Amino acid sequence: MHRAGRYEHDWATQGYTAGYTELLGVRRAYRGRRIAVALLTHALRVFADDGMQHAELDVDTDNPTGAPALYTRLGYAKSEGSTLYAIEL
Repeated sequence: MHRAGRYEHDWATQGYTAGYTELLGVRRAYRGRRIAVALLTHALRVFADDGMQHAELDVDTDNPTGAPALYTRLGYAKSEGSTLYAIEL
């Protein structure tokens, strides 16, 4: 499953246009079949065809599925980082 969006209200501040991958998931039983690659490659083409200058996503760099390596192979590069603080209640 792939869900993407565009946040036009951010473009002026960013200084560029971007398509954003909000969600990418492949069921465990279907992993290793390059489904995620096909979904992201399609999204990149759609973003480009729609005039987007960049493609963006957020990822947990400690993700055990190897997602960060997949994104790097597709040409994504880390541009920013963030830290999430949480407390169990």
